[in-house]
This record gives sequence, C-alpha cells and structure tokens, in this order.
Amino acid sequence: NIRKKVAEYLFDICPSCSYTSEIAYHIKTTPSNVIGALRGMESRYRDEESLLSLDIVELKKSGKDIKLYGITPFGKEILESMKTRR
Repeated sequence: NIRKKVAEYLFDICPSCSYTSEIAYHIKTTPSNVIGALRGMESRYRDEESLLSLDIVELKKSGKDIKLYGITPFGKEILESMKTRR
C-alpha cells in the first residue's frame, strides 16, 4: 500500500522529483516507510519488491547526501494502465 502511494505521488508530480521526507509528508506516513518502499528494508520491505528494484522509480540525483526520486517511463506506463482499469 505504501509502495502504491509513493508511486502515485511521484507520478502526480512528474517530471519533478522528490526526496523521502517530502514524499512521506504528502502521503502521510513516516520517512522510514518511504525508504522501505523505495529501496527495501530488511524484513518489512523485501529488496526485490522495492520500487527501485522493480524499475518503477529511479534515483535521480544524489549530491551532498541529497537523494531525489522520480518515476521512470516504465513506472508511468504501469500507473497509467492501473488508472484506466478503474
């Protein structure tokens, strides 16, 4: 559910990117839940099911400890097909 909310938020702000605490604020969850959904986190979020591993989200920039995430073209396709099925 968190993964879906993260992907939908990034889809909505596309082509802009966002960082974990901003995503967490907008989808009303904790930054650690967002990090788990994006990158995987031990037992709660399996790495192979993370949005980065599934190529739905990409890490855009990591300057001085700043990591921005954005939706990939593949992620856009998936979300568009989910929205048309509703």
